[in-house]
Amino acid sequence: MRSATSSSFRPSVHADLLYHGRVEATEVNDRRLAAVEQRELALARRAAELSARERALGELERALHEQARELIVKQRALETLERAVHERLEAVVQQPETEPAEAPEGEEALSTVTLYELESLVATRRDAEPESVEEWNDYLYHLREFAQPDGRLPARFDGLIEDVFGPLLGR
Repeated sequence: MRSATSSSFRPSVHADLLYHGRVEATEVNDRRLAAVEQRELALARRAAELSARERALGELERALHEQARELIVKQRALETLERAVHERLEAVVQQPETEPAEAPEGEEALSTVTLYELESLVATRRDAEPESVEEWNDYLYHLREFAQPDGRLPARFDGLIEDVFGPLLGR
């Protein structure tokens, strides 16, 4: 009898072990599957974040390229303006003096307007006429080379000063 009981017991134990093994394997597989799904969700979120960053960087890059183009245009305009200012100053420098009788022998006649007065006038009108400030500053920069230590300018620049800074001087 023992053999009958032990043989009937064994398949039942074996079936229980198989069942529990399958349950455990299923639970392990479920946990693994859940972990893989979590990693996939995290990767999908990260991919979406990276995609958004790529779009933002692309927009920033386009904006920077646009700013660079604008700066190049402004630089070219400034170079053109600087050349014009330099040419005009050269023309003024080469003009004969208009009032040589007023200056003592060997000295150049000086203007009644000083560089410092012009700089002060430009500073006070900066907000009122912002479109002219750049041009005025370019002229002031180049006139500085000809100014006396006290700011007085040669009289030969009076025509230029009148043309460029006349509105500031109330003329």
